[in-house]
Amino acid sequence: MNRRSTRIPWLVSGVAGWLAACGSASNNGLLGPGGLACHSSTDCPNDSPICASSGACVQCIADSSCTGGQVCDAVSGQCTAHCTTNADCAGGEPICAARGFCVECATNADCTSNERALCNAVSGQCVGCRADADCTRGFCDLKNAVCVDCRTTADCTAGDTCVDAACVSHCTTSADCAGGRPECLVSSQTCVECLSDADCSGDKPGCVLSRNRCDECSNDAQCEAGKTCSVADGKCR
Repeated sequence: MNRRSTRIPWLVSGVAGWLAACGSASNNGLLGPGGLACHSSTDCPNDSPICASSGACVQCIADSSCTGGQVCDAVSGQCTAHCTTNADCAGGEPICAARGFCVECATNADCTSNERALCNAVSGQCVGCRADADCTRGFCDLKNAVCVDCRTTADCTAGDTCVDAACVSHCTTSADCAGGRPECLVSSQTCVECLSDADCSGDKPGCVLSRNRCDECSNDAQCEAGKTCSVADGKCR
């Protein structure tokens, strides 16, 4: 695989590059869409609050974590229903897998999103990639099951650093930066998307300082009534 340098990631997963590099890569892409890698449960959002031994944020590791009559599918780490046929399943998990749990997919044909067009047959989840060969360029970040420009700095050309799954050039001021990463984070000498909320706008008004990325929120005031901001991933929940 040739190394490459770019200031702007062509496809990112929303996790920082250091998260993509840490932990085991053997979880078969179980994080699914919008998933997060973790060191402990404090790293995980409310909808996937448990840090599993695989280093992935999941909904459950035992039936006791589930409600509403659902049970824990230990393979995917999701609360779901037991089934015998597809008729027993509905919503976002319409397929009855052979192991007796409702899942998102059984084949690629069940995946309709362009960003998650492949079915991970092990987890029953639609993913962006399962191996480097699934990516038209770059690499497959197995933790988050998406194609990225880099996983570690070793994937970049000499002098560049892997930040948030993209190879970025070093900087001393924001004048050294351009494109989707116009600000210079002087402490690490890397170009980033934002340093404060003032650098963000539109439907991503909050600067998530842990990643220096613009997202839905950086504080509760940016969320609609009844929701709070998960500062770990910049999402209103």
